[in-house]
Amino acid sequence: NIRDFSAIITEKYGGRVPASSDGASTNAISSVNVNGKECRVDAVKNPGGQETGMLFSISIPKAAVQDETNVTLTLELGSGWSISEDSNCIVQMDGSNVIVDLSEEAPLIIVKADAMDKTRCYHLAVE
Repeated sequence: NIRDFSAIITEKYGGRVPASSDGASTNAISSVNVNGKECRVDAVKNPGGQETGMLFSISIPKAAVQDETNVTLTLELGSGWSISEDSNCIVQMDGSNVIVDLSEEAPLIIVKADAMDKTRCYHLAVE
């Protein structure tokens, strides 16, 4: 649930996570797949918590997750975006394939666009 993530982030980081984009630039993540199943990538208005008022999320189909500590996501990043080492749930990266541990509290993938000095935090959820 997105609202649960917002509450956890507010509690864990005091409401101050790395700054997210205002959505004015290219999509940071254009698509995500797990075992050939497409994941939903959302950007929604967040009425509180983040300074920008946006909450980014990736919803992973429950049927695609065998072991939540070892989930391989195939990410298609927008031009100029890269995955940040500050992401708290990444176990391993190999090109566009990222192995994540969803058992982390409030798992995040953080992407950054250095040329635009922008960062976006994507909350991961299984649905």
